[in-house]
Amino acid sequence: MEFRIRKKGIFKALKDFFFYVIIKAILCDIIYKEVFAMINTGIYNYIDVLDKGADAAWTRNEVLSNNIANVDTPGYKRKDVAFNAYLEEALIGTGTLDDRITKINTRLEEIDCSVYTDNVTLSYRTDGNNVDITTENVYLAENQIRYNALVDSMTQEFNRITTALGK
Repeated sequence: MEFRIRKKGIFKALKDFFFYVIIKAILCDIIYKEVFAMINTGIYNYIDVLDKGADAAWTRNEVLSNNIANVDTPGYKRKDVAFNAYLEEALIGTGTLDDRITKINTRLEEIDCSVYTDNVTLSYRTDGNNVDITTENVYLAENQIRYNALVDSMTQEFNRITTALGK
């Protein structure tokens, strides 16, 4: 909107300008309230869980890459990430999937991935290293597919939201 001040129209221009500012502020407030209400309705519940899974997959990718980098380090024990079991345990329950996802989101901060050292795997090497490069590469490929699937799922959820909002 353009405001031009003419000799006799200064008060009208000021009035139009303040009216414009007030309307803009009201619209911003309404949009803020709608967005806040939308966030609290659980519209992002699936996205939050998928994001948590993607974070865990990212962490596992780093851990597996570290295992591969230490394949020749004497005494190195492979590490891995535990997350899927935590998520599966949280998903167990009654009710619809939507209800269980909503329940998970109330305590999503508690569900976190943890890195552990795999001492159980026997080492056939004399140097005590238990990293098998072939196995680690298979785990890495599997994890990359999982990560890409999670990111694709988040993109689809955002596309659904955008479509629903008519944007």
